[in-house]
Formats: sequence, structure tokens, C-alpha cells
Amino acid sequence: KFLDVLPDVPLGPIGPEDFRDEKGSGPLRIMPRFSGVLPASSVGPWQRWSPGPPSVDPSAHGLQEALWSAGAPCSKLASESADRGCAEYEVYVGPGGDCRCLPKARSTATAVAAPFVALSDWPDCNGAGFAPEWRMLRETIQGAPGDPSLDPTVVSLSDALARRYEWRAVDWVSRCYKVISTCAMNYVYIEDDPFPDYPFVPVNLFFLSEADPRWVQWRPWRQFCISGYAAALYFRARALELRGLPKAAIEDLQMALKMLGPCRELDFLERRVWRVGSLDVETNLMRLRGRAEDGRPVFAHSEKPRGWVHFRSFSETFPTKGRIARSYVWSALRQNFLYRRFYQSAAEKCSAEEAARTPSFALLSWPPVFSVFVTPQVFRIWPDAKMSFFYLGPWDRAWEKCSQCKEEMFHHIAPEQKMFQDSVPMKRDKEKPDKLSIEIDWDNEETGNFGYSELVLALRGSFQRSPGFGAAAMLLCSGHLWFCTTARMVTEKPMLISDLANPNQGMPPDMKERWYVVAARSVLELRAPTLRTLLVRDELLRSVLPTKGCTHSMDAETERGEVECYDGTWEIADFVPFAAMPSLYVRARWLGPRPPTRGDNGRETRGPFLVMREGTAGKFSKTMRGQHFFTMFRHFADAADLDVTFLITSQTRVSFEDMAEHYRAAISFLGITNAKRTPHDLYMLEIPLFFPAKALNAAALSSTGYYAAAACDDGPWRRRSSREPVPPLCSWVRTAFQLELSSFYRMPHLFLFESASDLTYRLGAAGDDELRRASSAMREFTRQRVEDDGHFWRDAILAMACAAPGANAEAELPPPAHASSTDPRCFFGLPSADGEACCAIDCGTCEEAGCADLPPGHEDCCPSRIAAALPPCSEAVAPCALGGGTAPPAGSCEEDPRLCSSDVLQYSTHLGHRITATRA
Repeated sequence: KFLDVLPDVPLGPIGPEDFRDEKGSGPLRIMPRFSGVLPASSVGPWQRWSPGPPSVDPSAHGLQEALWSAGAPCSKLASESADRGCAEYEVYVGPGGDCRCLPKARSTATAVAAPFVALSDWPDCNGAGFAPEWRMLRETIQGAPGDPSLDPTVVSLSDALARRYEWRAVDWVSRCYKVISTCAMNYVYIEDDPFPDYPFVPVNLFFLSEADPRWVQWRPWRQFCISGYAAALYFRARALELRGLPKAAIEDLQMALKMLGPCRELDFLERRVWRVGSLDVETNLMRLRGRAEDGRPVFAHSEKPRGWVHFRSFSETFPTKGRIARSYVWSALRQNFLYRRFYQSAAEKCSAEEAARTPSFALLSWPPVFSVFVTPQVFRIWPDAKMSFFYLGPWDRAWEKCSQCKEEMFHHIAPEQKMFQDSVPMKRDKEKPDKLSIEIDWDNEETGNFGYSELVLALRGSFQRSPGFGAAAMLLCSGHLWFCTTARMVTEKPMLISDLANPNQGMPPDMKERWYVVAARSVLELRAPTLRTLLVRDELLRSVLPTKGCTHSMDAETERGEVECYDGTWEIADFVPFAAMPSLYVRARWLGPRPPTRGDNGRETRGPFLVMREGTAGKFSKTMRGQHFFTMFRHFADAADLDVTFLITSQTRVSFEDMAEHYRAAISFLGITNAKRTPHDLYMLEIPLFFPAKALNAAALSSTGYYAAAACDDGPWRRRSSREPVPPLCSWVRTAFQLELSSFYRMPHLFLFESASDLTYRLGAAGDDELRRASSAMREFTRQRVEDDGHFWRDAILAMACAAPGANAEAELPPPAHASSTDPRCFFGLPSADGEACCAIDCGTCEEAGCADLPPGHEDCCPSRIAAALPPCSEAVAPCALGGGTAPPAGSCEEDPRLCSSDVLQYSTHLGHRITATRA
């Protein structure tokens, strides 16, 4: 209540300690204070920075004159402001160098009486409900020539506004932090009145009805321009750094981020409006701090910015990390090419009779709908193939991906399926107790204490009694990885495992003790004979990095069924073969955009558009940030007369056929960096797809839900070498690195959006011809991928089916480049500036200054010691001696990623795949 009536007076800078209790668990109190960094002046705000040291940045010369001139630039008010006095914190330097006053502050009564602020106007502070100084700041920023942070008027006005509204900012941040506990939650349910017993909390801006009478009292918070205030702090921070006050600049940047909420759920800082985005703030804060949360330098020595940074892309901001990401991509494509070549060679050794014969198959799937991930590929090559189909789970559940597939697969069900299903007890559906769920009922006394051993016996018994299984040339398995490796234990048939689902979901409680059987470990470590077992994934990222995003919270990972970070006693292979896996089960094709219609208001309405569901795991729309994003987008869409259907908040099911016929475009925003089928399904449908740009995706995922559980990818499961399966990165840099490898961005012709506002603009601006061209280009790209995948499936299956005499043969393949025992060109390490040493990626940088204090220590991180005492990189991996610099590009693309075409690295599934991304 004290804060609700606090008068408009400036308070000093604040820090994280002002909002947390002694355990750091959340907001507790507010302690406004003066830091002593910015003493007040009776003359004007710029007087306090005079004199000062010269800047090393020549581009800041104009700002230097304002900051460090010997005179007092605000010693006299401009004529239009001279008729009234104003407080020191209300004075700013005008465009002509004269002093001006901010418009008179609005009293609480005036604020309450001001026009109501629509939520769609709130991020831009655009509308009559906002005080005029916010429009003044916005227009000054937009009108500034060149970089606004170097414009004296922008910086001076930012300073004046930052000080005028500092009390409101302190109050705002304190209220924001009431929801800090929700940031790491994967599912947040927000009611219409989220905090009924609290005074105002910012979440109410989005979810409390505008008809609620409390808004009369709470309007001042809705009329507070948080985006403008964050922008003002950003521009002031640069001036503080130039003045030699980096700590004060850090405080301003920290406060700017706090304004956007603890989960960044209020991050609607639009670059097109304020000429600054949240990643600009984040990047400069990282630069000023120097070290990440884990103690490693954020920037390697070769990518350290010389001054203020404007974020453009991950690879431009972090060129060294971008190079390493490209090296991982190249390593995956190279190793995949070697596997493709091996199976092609093995298939060519089959006799003409064997090559012409149609193989017969056995298929094991859990749940039954997972069969669609393998059967379309098989039947596309061999339409008349015989198949004995075994499955777990209710037959009628969740076939919306391909209703025709349900009818087609029904005719392939093995006669022994009922015996198999009856021998494995399934839990009852919680919502419909008369129906079975897809979960096995483990260790339940009422069902006979069914355990892992009983599952092995059920599989063995069903397979042995099935003539169809006995006649099959090979077994296909589409399900959770632990389930398929269990099947590997009970048959000697060649086996192809499609590992698309969460690998450990549904795992029995006693699985940990039984997980280390020889058969299962040999599959997971790719030590099984290559022509006997083939494990395939649909994701480049998961082929070389073991996880969707490891965290310290192993219990949480186990609960989500997504543990691939291991328990420290075994390791999966350094590489798992992958395929593009285009969604062949999607048979409908987009029919083109529908003409505009007239809404109830008589205005033209564009659409309809469809916001897609995200699947079982990785639901961005259910996180705190996702809830805010889509609520704001809904308001933007209504204001822009867009017809949008939100499946994420509806029980409605829309078939692919309906999408193809009735919708103009689809929108997808997932809560995970990779391994989701929805974007691939929509791409096969050829419907124009609007998808978050990498920068938005990286920032959004890092601050909420799955990836917010821990700040950094570091933990006891990590192996200590430069070939870390999970590079030790933190915050949004971690998610940005993963997105460089993600299959989501290996599909061209997507419409990428930077924010909810940008999404609204792009939906409205995309014309019919542009959408048709994109759809046509998607069709051509899909054709190339389907053709290439078909070669892989045919070669792999044929080689395994006809290789009985040599079934125990292994492919003589070199290890993948990222897991090799040598790294002559330091592709996966950090070369020193003089080219003499290659430091481990764990170091974060490779330079003498402070090297002994880095987490791995001086042996791995000090270039002089590495160059003098460690083996050369031609014989070892980082840390190793380079001996005079990295070698120039030489050989072919197979030997050096620098010699690969950009299209191959960006879009192919292997180095022999010469795919072309036509321009839409």
C-alpha cells in the first residue's frame, strides 16, 4: 500500500539484493537507495559528468562533447521552458543543445482519468492513455540519425525519464518477481483473476478482465511504459560506460532486464519502435560482466567486442561459437555420408535375385500410431510388402496424424497381437476410466506385479508363436528407445529402430538396475554389428549432441522422460545416424489462400490462420512466457482484423485435409529446440508456415520452461574433454547454439518472425502470390528430401535383409570428427591468437590473462603451457599444440567444413546430398 501511493520522486539505482530474501528465493522487500554514482546537480544532469577521461571510441565524439565539455550545457533553459521552473531530474538536453523540461508529471488522479490503454497499444506506449513524454522518447529515438545510443538528446532524455519514473520501476520490478517461481515450470495455468487477494501484479495486465472495477485503481501501472523505460536505461547505460562507470552501466542493464519480468514474460521491447531489443541488452550486459554464471568467459578472446554491441545473429555476435556449431553440423553430415556409403556398398553386394525380392517385415510399435513414422517409407519402396504388426496401447487412440494409416495398418495386425496385448497390463485412462491409456501398469498387485522381466517374456513368447514374425526378414521398431532395445534382446533378426520419441518415457521402475544388459548397451553405444542393428534419428542435433537440453535437475528430467544426460555409468554413441524423415503420412496438400472476408465491424479480415498445438512435450504456450506471448498476439491480431484460430487453447481437432482447404497459413512456436514433428508435418502439407526467428526462439526458450531449470549446461554427466557432448554454455547462448544445429531451421522458405507484433505484421502483409511461391518452393524442397531419404531406406533395409552370411560384420568407419582422437585444425577447440595452442572448449577462451583461474585450470586453458608441454593437435585433441596456426582450407568438403557449400551445410542430411534450396 505504501508503494501504491508513493509520490513521483526519484530513487537511486537498485540491485538484485533488493528483491530477494536471504536465501535468494524470491521477492521480499524494497529498499530504494542512492548509490552515490550519479550525484544530483542544481545546474543540469550533464554537469555531473564533467570533466572525464577521453573515450577510445571515435564514433562517440558527438556524445563526448555533451558528456565531458568543460562548460555547463544546461545552464539556461530554452525559451519555451523558461516560464516555469522544473526539478533537476526533469531537465534534458534538447536537439539544439539547450535545456528543456519534461512535460509536467501527471498526478495519480489525472492518470486514473486518462483514456484507457488497450493491451495492443501497451508495448509501444502508443495511445492517449500514456503520458506525452513516452511519445516524445519514442519519436526522439526513431528520429535520431545513426545510432540512438550516441545521440545526446536521446541519452539525456532517457536519463531524465529514468530518474522521473524510478520509483515506479522499483515498484514494478518488485511486483513482477511474485511470479519468479513459475519460470522453470513447463505448465502454468493462469486463471482470469490470477492474484485475487493481492494488490496489483503485472500478470493482471494480460489476464484480468478489463471490465474488472479494480482497473480504475490500477490504471497507473497499465499506463507505465515499461518498454520505454527499459530502452531509456539501455541508452543511459552506454553513456555511463563511456564515462568510465561500468558498474553503474551494469546496474542499468540489469534493471532494464528486470523490467521485462523474471521469466522475460513481458519482453515486448520492439526493435522497430525503440531501436533496441532484449538481446541487445543481454549481450552488452554479458560483455560488461565478462563471465557467465559458471565462471567461464562469455566471449572467447577472438570474439570479444571492442565496444557497445548491437545483436544481429548468433554467428555474428559469437563467431567462434558459430564456427564450432558449423563444425558439429559438418561432422554430422560427414559421418552420415559415411554410413550412407556403407549401406549402399553393402546393398550392392546383394544378388540380383535378392535385390528384386520384396522383403517381409515385423513391426513393433508403442503406441500403435507411432507406426506412421516408419511404414510410409517402407510401403513407398515396396508397396506389396508383408508385415506382421505388434503394438502396445489402445488401438483407437490418437491417429489424427493419419486416419487413413489406421485403416491400412489394421490389415497388418499379427494374429498373435491379442495374446501380446493381454499379457501386458495397461493403466486406465484418468479422464475415461472405462478406457485404457498408453501407459504400462508397472508393479501393480492387482495386475500381478508386472515388471520388466515379464515384458521381456511377453515379447519373446509373442514373437516365437508368430509365423509372420518368423518369416520376416527384419524387425522394425518405432517407440521409446528403452522399449526397442528391450526387443533387441529377444530376437536375432536384423532390426531398424526409429528413435523419434522421448527415449525413456514409460520406463519401468526397476529399469536402472536392468539397463546395463549387453544387448541394450551395444545398441546405445553403436557397438552392435552394423548390419544387424541400425538406430536412426530424425534430428541432426540429437545425432551429435546427446540431449534436448540437459539440466542439473536429474529428477525433473526423469519425470519428463527425457533423460539422455545419463547417470554417469554408461554413454550413448558419439554419433547416431539420422534421416530427414519427411512426414510421408501427411497426404493432403495446401490448396492456396482463401480470399479476404468482411468482419462484423465491416472491415476486411485476413485469414483464417491457425496456431498449432505443440505436441506432448515442449509446450511453449503453457509456460509463463508463452502464455504472455500468445495473449499479446491475440490482442494484436484482433486489432489488426486477423482471423486466427488458437488450437493451443482449444479442444478442437483440425485434420490436415481441413488445414489444406480452409486455412491461409499456420503458426508454430515450440517449447524445445529440436525433435518435434509438427513443423515437418506442416512442411509436408505445403502450407505457408510462420515460425519464430532463431533470436526470438533462443531468448524465449532460455528464460522459461524446460531450459530455465538450470542456467548452464554443465553437470556430473559431462565428460571432460574438448569433445563435450554438451558444450558448456549458459542462458540464451546455450539455446542459440542448439538452434544452429536444429532441424527446424534446416527447412527453407519459412516465414520467420521476431516478436508477437512482427508476427501480426507479417501475417497481414504476406500477399497471396508470396504465399503461393513459398508453398511451391516447399514442394520442391520436399521432393528432393523424399527422394534422398528413399535411397537410404532402400539401401539400409536391403543390406540388412540380404546380409545373413555377414550379419556380424561391422562397418569400418572412422569416428565422427567431433569425437576423433585428433583435431589438427582445432575445429572443435579454441585456437589462441598466435595460433600456437588449441584450448579446450571448457575454457571459454584461449588467452594468457586469467587462464589459471578458469574452471578447467591452467593445464587446459593457458596457451603458453599448452604450446610448450602438450602433444600436437595432429596427435591429440584440445588442449593440444597447434604449432603456428590453424591450417588453411585444403582437400575437399569431406575433409574441411570451410570447403563445403552453404546449401549443403544448411539444408542437406549428408555431404553427398546436393540439395538445392530454390528461392521462393
